[in-house]
Amino acid sequence: LRSLVGSEMCIRDRYQRRVRGFIITMKYIAVFVLISLLASYTAAQSVGCSICLFAVGWCENELSENSTQQEIEQLLDQVCSLLGPFEDQCDQFINENLPALVQILQNEEPPNVACVQLDVCSSIESKSSKKPLENLATMAKTKKFKGH
Repeated sequence: LRSLVGSEMCIRDRYQRRVRGFIITMKYIAVFVLISLLASYTAAQSVGCSICLFAVGWCENELSENSTQQEIEQLLDQVCSLLGPFEDQCDQFINENLPALVQILQNEEPPNVACVQLDVCSSIESKSSKKPLENLATMAKTKKFKGH
């Protein structure tokens, strides 16, 4: 009887060690997944910020004073074709924010202020992104951001 109890305790101890090992492994996996998701979110947010800064800045340079809503919308339709691999993301951004972008461009808001107002850039990110087109080119070359 003692040998049965002893072997049962030994089996239980091995089982508990395996369960603890499994739990520790799962914690590491969860941390890795969380870090990966955060990194991809940050990359997507940076792309969105760069697209916004470029689009607003380019349109402001192309617009004449007192541009009509129709002229602004035409420029917004054109700007994304300049962004190559980021054209789809740009089109989506423009479509989702068209009324606000028209208003921002009519009010001649600076790109960094406009993109923070649209909640696409953080205030720190918008100030540090002086050359959004170069940022997008670098991201495309280093493949920091793949697709969506």
